[in-house]
Amino acid sequence: MLDLSVTVKRPQGTKIQPRKNSYYVYHVLSSTYNKEQKYVTEKRKCIGKLVSKDSTDMYPNEYFDIYYPHANKSILKIEALPEPPLFHDTLKVGAMIAIRKLATSSGILKILKELYDQSIAYELIDLISYIIISSSISLEHYPFFLKEHLRLGTKIETLDVIKNQLTDQKINELLNQLAQLKIMHKIEHSDFKSLYETCNESSMQHLIFIASSIYSYLKLIGQKIKNEFEDLSITKMLDELECIQCTRNSIGIFKRRYALTALQKAIFQELRITENELDDQINQFNLRQANQAS
Repeated sequence: MLDLSVTVKRPQGTKIQPRKNSYYVYHVLSSTYNKEQKYVTEKRKCIGKLVSKDSTDMYPNEYFDIYYPHANKSILKIEALPEPPLFHDTLKVGAMIAIRKLATSSGILKILKELYDQSIAYELIDLISYIIISSSISLEHYPFFLKEHLRLGTKIETLDVIKNQLTDQKINELLNQLAQLKIMHKIEHSDFKSLYETCNESSMQHLIFIASSIYSYLKLIGQKIKNEFEDLSITKMLDELECIQCTRNSIGIFKRRYALTALQKAIFQELRITENELDDQINQFNLRQANQAS
């Protein structure tokens, strides 16, 4: 990790490697000359990043002190470092929108809105999407997931608030209403059995139930289109949908990248999601972020 509180002079003999708009400094560990091909292969270790392209100063990382323990450091007076952006410049769109559509068409989102505040209902759908896409209930990775996905919720620090909303009374009401819709998926026969068995929190176990129900709908879609695509699995479908992305432009607006593939189109056709609806979801996300910032 870079130490932005100090700078050091770039050591002689180090190599520079540009990456996007940054210039990283590498210490050469060893070099081997290939006589036949007539080129040198180097083994390197990144030791920091240049302050700017033409600067001789650099920000060191944790490896700098290993190779240059006696280097002089200049402490910078930094009142406050800028906060990192709330979202990455490229967001994954497809799987989140597909899961949101299934939650809506199945009635799950409607039930959540009736039981909870609308913002909490949206946060729950985001959390359920995380469980489905990542096949994980390890919440330590959840904030990173949110930063790179097109979210329905508007906040990123509400995980504890969400879990506190999942009281026993609310959960029982939720399960009763889902049972009436006849959409609950038997966890013992589902792909989420291992997640359920390793989960110690009852609130998260019930979210796994809901994720399993939505996942079962994805399976039905896969069965309908499997004859058109070889070796089709739910994992492959989700991976394909994750490839639908939008990128932030110079004025901060996210726009979709690239046309849809044949498999993406087939999945969306079964979900009755048009390309216009897809772009509209991205525009709504832009509007939510603009309203939140104002």
